[in-house]
Amino acid sequence: MIFNMNIQQDFAKGKQGEDIVKSLLAKAGIASTDNKVKSNLSYYDISSDSESVNFTVEVKNDLYAEKSGNIAIEIYNPVSNKKSGISITKSDLWAHIAMNQVWVANTKTLKEYISKNKPLRTIKKAGDGNATIMLYKAKKIFKDCFFRIDNLTAEKIYSTVTDLLE
Repeated sequence: MIFNMNIQQDFAKGKQGEDIVKSLLAKAGIASTDNKVKSNLSYYDISSDSESVNFTVEVKNDLYAEKSGNIAIEIYNPVSNKKSGISITKSDLWAHIAMNQVWVANTKTLKEYISKNKPLRTIKKAGDGNATIMLYKAKKIFKDCFFRIDNLTAEKIYSTVTDLLE
């Protein structure tokens, strides 16, 4: 029963992160909807479009980052014995909410960064045991491949997002 409660809590926290990202995109004039296609749920969380751009976003709400100074990038689900997170996403952008800030990266760029930069640590059964994660120093990975958008004007959010899609 505790396991199910953790799943429900994790789902609610994830949904909260998605809503934050959708709100920032809406501020920039980019309409976004939750991914409701069951066969695509592992690949992205949000589908977004405006007159000039269409893209998908994977959103991670990293609640432990503020305490640890690290961000977690999920790569595998040991419970289902399947790749997950960055390993399987088909999203165009990766949004990471950490330390009350919203950061966005081009997913391909993030994947390249991870393939070339060894994590501080890899934890095989993190959280409630259903995720293998790689930990990176937040300051370094954010500086190297993410852009903060929660502190930007609508116009800057739009230009940052569209620049990341190029």
